Amino acid sequence: MTHRLLGTITSFGEPVLGARVSLAGDLATLGSDPRAVADLPGTITWTRAVTGWSGTLWNAWQRFVAREVAAIAWEDFRVLAPRYNPSLRLSDDELRADEIYAFPENRTFADTRSAAPVLAWDRPLAGFAGSRWDCWRLFVQGKVVGLDWTAFDDQVMRHNPQLAASGGRFEAGQTYNLPQNPGRHDFIRVAYANPTGGFVFDDLPAGSYRLEIAADGYQRLSQPITISGDQAVAFELQLLEIEVTRGDTFVRPAGRLFHIGGRSFRFIGVNLRGLVHYETSILPHANARQQLNAARDIGARVIRIFLPHRDLSVDEIKNRLRRTIELMKSEYREMNLIVALTNLYGDVGFNVPGDSGFGPENKGAYTFRQDGHDLLAPDWFQDGYKRSYVHFVEDILRTFRNEPTIMAWNIGNELKAQERPDLLVNFMLDMAAKMRAWDPNHMISTGMISTRHAFMEGRQDLRDKLYSSSNIDFITNHAYHGDEDPNTNPDQENQTPSREDDHGLAVRWNKPLLVEEAGFKAPGQNRRDLYARELEHLMGGDGTRAAGYMPWGFMAGHDNKDGDNDLGIDQKEHNNDWNDVTGLLRSWADKLAGETRDVPVPTSKLASGQKAFAVAGLRLRAGPGIGEAEIYKMPQRGQVAVTGTMVERDRLRWWPVSLVTNDGRSLNGWMAQTDTDGNVTLSL
Repeated sequence: MTHRLLGTITSFGEPVLGARVSLAGDLATLGSDPRAVADLPGTITWTRAVTGWSGTLWNAWQRFVAREVAAIAWEDFRVLAPRYNPSLRLSDDELRADEIYAFPENRTFADTRSAAPVLAWDRPLAGFAGSRWDCWRLFVQGKVVGLDWTAFDDQVMRHNPQLAASGGRFEAGQTYNLPQNPGRHDFIRVAYANPTGGFVFDDLPAGSYRLEIAADGYQRLSQPITISGDQAVAFELQLLEIEVTRGDTFVRPAGRLFHIGGRSFRFIGVNLRGLVHYETSILPHANARQQLNAARDIGARVIRIFLPHRDLSVDEIKNRLRRTIELMKSEYREMNLIVALTNLYGDVGFNVPGDSGFGPENKGAYTFRQDGHDLLAPDWFQDGYKRSYVHFVEDILRTFRNEPTIMAWNIGNELKAQERPDLLVNFMLDMAAKMRAWDPNHMISTGMISTRHAFMEGRQDLRDKLYSSSNIDFITNHAYHGDEDPNTNPDQENQTPSREDDHGLAVRWNKPLLVEEAGFKAPGQNRRDLYARELEHLMGGDGTRAAGYMPWGFMAGHDNKDGDNDLGIDQKEHNNDWNDVTGLLRSWADKLAGETRDVPVPTSKLASGQKAFAVAGLRLRAGPGIGEAEIYKMPQRGQVAVTGTMVERDRLRWWPVSLVTNDGRSLNGWMAQTDTDGNVTLSL
């Protein structure tokens, strides 16, 4: 007799769509289940190239995977295939003969050969009657690494000579030897939660199992479960919350500062835009070690790069980033990377594969023409980014989420939606939320020049909506000088602070401000004094204006085609001030390194006794709940004291707090940590 397990998965009372549910059992429970596979995910690589074939994803599974690859269930293949092959999302999961697809295989590499599962024909089977195919489907397919259907059909007669007498059919009165991976007797079935949070496992024998639930942004749930009859279960997932401890190797925000493991981190960095593509056909004359050595000479601690390229596959891009990270971990361990995930400008190649090569004049998403550049069009920010970009970002973040060499992700470089800043803000918030779920470890930033540049001048509502998000960890400015005002000359413009200054937002939302690009357009001049004045303005004083400063177009030695003739720091067009400017940067790098200090290590959890900041407009209520009476409404962002433990109600987290009003009254009540749209309203 078999049984059915029905389940629902919720969080704050809402269904968790797409949660992965795995039910693990042993030989007795799942060893003869045709839907169960070996629980050996480390034996799967998505490295098999499939081309010249068309059909549905299900037919592709039957043709290329089911009979040949163990340790992957159909349910996982169906979900993962579009992640590794974004074009499938555009064809409704239909394969096309002229495309090349990445498929799974059980591939053994030289450095993993010793750990590969052993294959032995020593699993006893008795009481079974049926064909060799029936035997394969029930007991072997998906469960044994190192053996496909063809090999099984060829070898099973040799290992079981008695089959010859029955014409190759198994008989119930005989005992046979089947293949297995010795010591690997854990098998799993897989399901994914539907839009109501439901999942089901049918035809389960009675016995002991382990149920595991995983969903992006939620804590993993794992617990034993005993099946003795049909049953229904319900699970409530908790949000994933990161506790930061001293010794943590990721760079994180702490108020207006960055920190590493509880020590403040203010720095000089540089932009090596094409670093991951150095010494390839894209930038064949650029040498990674030469540029990183020069960056080290000036004390640079952070390198900003542009990751994608329109002429490369996603796997090629990942391999290039992996190669760069390995180089830095072996020779430049003191440096971190900021990684830009796309580019506003379509004429330099550093954009996501798939966002070019379609549409008018084959420009893809880059159909807006301005100042000689092909730019991302506003409709890309509305829904065009869902075509290729979002899948590219998901793949990159899932792959590198545990890599501390990466400091932060830029959603993109200098993005703007022309005169539709509302589209830009909604896009940024959507992507930041998705990225936080895919990668809870790294900081997320916009990579914008400024809110002014993105058409938000005079739109404080949009500025606040963007940078109040808890998913955006710091504010970026690209501090260039010179606005081509006919009433001023370049010297006057270079003497004044950059127009791209969101310092006020950094103060308002208590976040670090990073000047991640900077430069002066002053041909023929020694720009040391200009940089010195700007560094003192941004990095001097009390040290709270900017947390880092990163000149643009850094290029040592010869012209490697990755510099900037106008604004760069290089030995091609600006050799006359190379020594003076790099010497100045070195002195600032040493100064900042000598000023590190202990900083309070933040936690994502509020707790009784902590001070927290409430946003303007947040209501203090008499009790936890939207329907409770309003006591007070915050006139501006202000500090409150947490006085007790959290209560969940109306799908929100409510904290008891006390505060002092502007007119001196002391009030007590409850405040919600987020609003109903997920925007953080109460934070450390």
